[in-house]
Amino acid sequence: TLRDVGKRKDFVIQDHHSYFVLTSEDSSKSLGNHISNVSSSLLPLLPSVLVTIL
Repeated sequence: TLRDVGKRKDFVIQDHHSYFVLTSEDSSKSLGNHISNVSSSLLPLLPSVLVTIL
C-alpha cells in the first residue's frame, strides 16, 4: 500500500525537468504545436531511460 512505501529501502526516485527557452518566433505557434514539439523531443528518450533503469 501507499503507506508502506516509506518503509521500503529498495527503490530509487528519479525526477527529471526539462527547460525550454521561448523565442519571439515561438509566440506565433499554437499551444498544440508547442505540446507536439515537446512530446516529440522527449518521448524518444523514455525507452532508453527505462532500459537503463531496468
